[in-house]
Amino acid sequence: MKHKKILTTVFLIITTLQFLKAQDTHYWTSQFGTRGSVLGNAVMGGVYDLSAIYYNPGCFAKVDSSAISVSANVYQYDMLNMKDGAGLGLNLKSNQFTALPSMLAGSFQFKNPKYKRHHFGYILIATAQTSINTNFRKDDMEDVIPDFNNPGKEEYIGQFALKSILSEQWAGSTYAYDINAHWGFGFTMFAAYRDQSVEKSFVSRVSLPYTSDYGLFVTPMVSYSDVQSASLSSIRGCSKLGLSYTSNQLDAGLTFNTPSVSIYNDAVVQRDELYGYINTDSLNFTEYTSGAQDYETFVYLADSFRFDISNYNFVINDRQSSGTTKMKAAYKTPFSVSGGIVLKSSKKGKDDDAKKKWFFSFEYFGAVSQYFIVQPEVRPVIRPVSASFNLENTFTSTDFIGIMESRRSVLNVAFGYERYINEKLRLLMSFRTNNSYYDAQLSEMELSQTFWNIWHFSLGGLYKKNNTIISAGINYFDGYGTSNPYIVMSNPTEAGLLQGNQDFYSNIVMRSIGVTVGFTQLIGR
Repeated sequence: MKHKKILTTVFLIITTLQFLKAQDTHYWTSQFGTRGSVLGNAVMGGVYDLSAIYYNPGCFAKVDSSAISVSANVYQYDMLNMKDGAGLGLNLKSNQFTALPSMLAGSFQFKNPKYKRHHFGYILIATAQTSINTNFRKDDMEDVIPDFNNPGKEEYIGQFALKSILSEQWAGSTYAYDINAHWGFGFTMFAAYRDQSVEKSFVSRVSLPYTSDYGLFVTPMVSYSDVQSASLSSIRGCSKLGLSYTSNQLDAGLTFNTPSVSIYNDAVVQRDELYGYINTDSLNFTEYTSGAQDYETFVYLADSFRFDISNYNFVINDRQSSGTTKMKAAYKTPFSVSGGIVLKSSKKGKDDDAKKKWFFSFEYFGAVSQYFIVQPEVRPVIRPVSASFNLENTFTSTDFIGIMESRRSVLNVAFGYERYINEKLRLLMSFRTNNSYYDAQLSEMELSQTFWNIWHFSLGGLYKKNNTIISAGINYFDGYGTSNPYIVMSNPTEAGLLQGNQDFYSNIVMRSIGVTVGFTQLIGR
């Protein structure tokens, strides 16, 4: 009954809290388990609690008792600053305070001594939970329309918004075999559910004074907007094979992770791009009307100009979903190989464990070649159909709402240290890299919005009493990157679609600090 209450409490916590971080192109975002909640991925060479099901199932063969475990990032504050992200001197920010348990795991063994070398376990983990939510508005007098059409400044309004959310959960079951006193072998099968969405919009308007000929005879407003959204839900399978070695002064481990196998994919993509009398070819109103000798001739020539400029008034629009069209969706992850070692001092504590341990781990992720995450049904998207706006006739839904991705190979490393204080308490600290696999922008629309590399630092302790193990720590990470800004609302021009020139880079700074807790209850000891 006690164990049922613990499981029920953990389940309620997991289903009622949310945890968001701005990391959607990273593999080493989360950390799990009593030691792993502070030491993170440094434990791959020697982790002898339930997080071994995820980190290295070979080590799980040495977990000699039935148990349940939960680890959580209890509180976390994320700070994202995109300097010049909306233009020179126009910064974008996204700050959020969040929380969520990140692992629930359990194990059991048969009571029959004949099967004591066989170990079984299960795990539920939130491997990726990310969010970016930022927006910006500019309302000012700007010289947007060329002076040969409208001298002086015009009223300019520009609005940008970005909301990106990713949630991914894994469920796994494992079998491990304790080969002998030194060697262990394990195999874990995972099913992963991923739900990712992005909403991105830029809306801009230029209002011309009614006292100007351009505002009176051509158009009182020039506008451009691009509103897009995409969502992808996918289920995939993958597996992990692990091998472990343990001795008095050295632990080591090696794992192989298979590429994902697609089971189910569903996507919805929509986009609306409006060109409202936006004169990107710089047609000269003054030249059109310069030969007018009287008002009637001027009006006639102005009408001629307005007729020609009407080719710049059209919409590109499409919406497709997996359930209603022939649109295809896919999501791929690469193979990876990981390994690690744990060096243990010869001095032992009262519990016969080493007083000092040094951890080192690595994981190499392979590349993923260019592919369509979302490949829409091919059809025209320009309305009215007769409009061209100098776009090629071959411009279709594939160019407009197709989403492509490729992943570069990534190598992450982690270092950890454990210090024995007494038989109940240990000090833990770690560092790990978390490099982005973002390769390049391959399509106008993208699901992933992050590209920066991250460095994680953790400091905490582990407390053990009887059959209960508790860890707590503080996690901090820094991320930096440089890229083109999301949008440029500084010095907008008509030829630039009411945006400025992207001749500078945006500097990204991502910082986060949080508290993490791990809990394990051993059963049957």
